[in-house]
Amino acid sequence: MVSRSLRLPTDVLEEPVALASAQGVAWSTLVRQWVIDGIVTARHATGTEVDPAIELQRGVAMITHAASRLQQRAA
Repeated sequence: MVSRSLRLPTDVLEEPVALASAQGVAWSTLVRQWVIDGIVTARHATGTEVDPAIELQRGVAMITHAASRLQQRAA
């Protein structure tokens, strides 16, 4: 993974932070999932093949999210 800086207005950043908190995940995890989902959607819309590594990351994100939800229920 690499780290990049992203400048957002405070009120815009508050939204994914709140949504992530409600889902029990880190905001960066949620935003990463949105970016991956956006790439997949854009590729499918243009009929372009999705990089298998991106598809794998998407699957990992879904599994991680499901595991977090199960942990919340167990607590």
